[in-house]
Amino acid sequence: MSFSAWLQEDERGAIQSCQIQPSHSRLHSPQPAESFPPHVGVEAGLSGMAHTSTEIQAPTFFQNAQNFHLESFVYNAAPRPLSSPPISWERGWARLVQQTAPNALHDSGARFDAPKCDEDTRVGVIEEILGWIMDRESPSKLLCMTGAAGAGKSCLQQTIAERCQEANILASAFFFWKGDPTRNNTAPFVATIAYQLGHKNLNIRALVGAAVDRDPLVFSRSLAVQMTRLVVDPINHYQSRSGEAASQSLPYAILIDGLDECEKSESQLELLQAIKASFLDSETAPFRIFLASRPEWPIQSALDPKDHGFLWSLTYHIRLSDDYDATEDIRRMLWRRLRIIGARFGNPLWPTEGDIEKLVHAASGQFIYAATVIKYVSERRSTPFSRLRALIAWRPSEGQKAAPFAALDLVYTRIIATAKAVYEDVDTNEHNFVLLLRAYVRLTRRFAVISLGNFETMELADAILGLEEGTWRIVISDLGSVMTTRRYQDEKGDVLRFYHKSFEDFFLDERRAAFDVPNVKVEAFIVYRLMRSISAGNFDTNSAEGKAFKPDTLIFLLDMHVRDMILELMMNDEQAQELRGYVCSTLMDFTRTDSWDALQAGFDLACRSDNAEKVINLRTKVLYLSHYIGVVVFGSAVNPKLVRALLLQRLTCVLLIQDFVR
Repeated sequence: MSFSAWLQEDERGAIQSCQIQPSHSRLHSPQPAESFPPHVGVEAGLSGMAHTSTEIQAPTFFQNAQNFHLESFVYNAAPRPLSSPPISWERGWARLVQQTAPNALHDSGARFDAPKCDEDTRVGVIEEILGWIMDRESPSKLLCMTGAAGAGKSCLQQTIAERCQEANILASAFFFWKGDPTRNNTAPFVATIAYQLGHKNLNIRALVGAAVDRDPLVFSRSLAVQMTRLVVDPINHYQSRSGEAASQSLPYAILIDGLDECEKSESQLELLQAIKASFLDSETAPFRIFLASRPEWPIQSALDPKDHGFLWSLTYHIRLSDDYDATEDIRRMLWRRLRIIGARFGNPLWPTEGDIEKLVHAASGQFIYAATVIKYVSERRSTPFSRLRALIAWRPSEGQKAAPFAALDLVYTRIIATAKAVYEDVDTNEHNFVLLLRAYVRLTRRFAVISLGNFETMELADAILGLEEGTWRIVISDLGSVMTTRRYQDEKGDVLRFYHKSFEDFFLDERRAAFDVPNVKVEAFIVYRLMRSISAGNFDTNSAEGKAFKPDTLIFLLDMHVRDMILELMMNDEQAQELRGYVCSTLMDFTRTDSWDALQAGFDLACRSDNAEKVINLRTKVLYLSHYIGVVVFGSAVNPKLVRALLLQRLTCVLLIQDFVR
């Protein structure tokens, strides 16, 4: 065989050997490909390999060959797979700590002097909650406490957390708060819960830290995956290795406060679903979870038995605002705190019983109101006696400096702003949120005045305003902490109610609420919608379904809201020109569609009643109605007698509404 043929065959065999059986190489670390440039002598190349052969034990090519020359020779050594570095739970634990929200802890410095229940207050509900937590045989593992804004949920959570800490059963706590970006979202939730579990038990700490080190990106995964890897799996592993006694000695109470303070409703829902999957669906999960929230849409839908919410059959539910009357507790709190302040200023008999009763009535079950009163009276800039007198007599007015309820107003403003943002995120919601909400409130309050009986419903409001059925549910779905609806026993429909008088006072006062939609525009919108309902001519003398309306109902309502619109115009000249154009356009449409004939038909239909006094009253209202509309459209001079009559009628309506609300 010629030398060239031998070289080609031997080189081909060596290359095939390297390609097919790379594992024969005994290299212990990856080496870069060595490339010899053209015309380098094989002796130099092989001598270089020989120099390192004892160190890396590379395969031998051209065994026993001598005196030959290679050009463009390339040698490739296949690397061996690298072994994974050892798991370090300390490294993983350090990463986890960086992902926590320290401000969310029940004893965090950021929550210094956190509000809690006064001595001898909330005794019944505290006993019920602690009894449920300590009854580990109870089938439900989740207690949800819902309540209106200011009902004292956070005070209860703080009190329960401290009691559980004293009993050595507090496993973890997380206090959401919208005003703190470190704890107004669910991103740090699982890490904070896992940190507290590991902080109390070194073995669990090692398991959690190892899980993080094994997957450093675990914090970017879904809440359910985080909960499984950082809480469920470590606890299960610990229980399987430590035995029954050690498992039973673990702290087991997990407290979650203010779920509604979490910014996104989707995140709230995801957290509830993760809790269900990780703890409620597991027979071995040792934890009992106490969660408090305002009754906003995510938790309300999850607990709704009518819609078979995914938590309703698995949850022990306390409706704080409905199940417990806080009146006596608030009275006791005000007596104790204000008497201490009075004694400090030399008057141990202050305040009077009458003062206390006025405050208790104004609080209407709201601890936040009582706390606001105490804080305001305690200010050092003046005596508590003068501040309390000013507070009891306080009514908002132009240029007034005193703002005793500024903190309360801020809470209510934030609630409405949050609900507005959620509503406007849905692209199919075409109407202005504040406009609709204020229209519902003003219209349904008029229902009480014209005595619709059991038909003062939100369903009727939707029908009169010409809105799609059920629109009201969408509008108030995220306002469950300040208003609610009640259904009559005969189920004619849902009636709107405020939870607290303080929110009602706030909502109905433009100076405090600072709405971007003034009263005059709300009244104009209602008038426009009432005219549209009259134009449609869908009068029905039988309103047994709770959704239809009688013709006299529309006429009475139109009369009231046109009068209100005129009064608002008198007090707001800036809106007058714009509103006249709006109403004029509405009247042109009303006339163009022969709606005056529809109004006459409705009037004739209403006058068939045997009640002569009602017919006369209705005729008078229709007569004045045309004059009122003329005042608005043409801006004619308003007769002083008319102004007095309007104001007197409005005062009468206000008194009737107040009596109805009471």
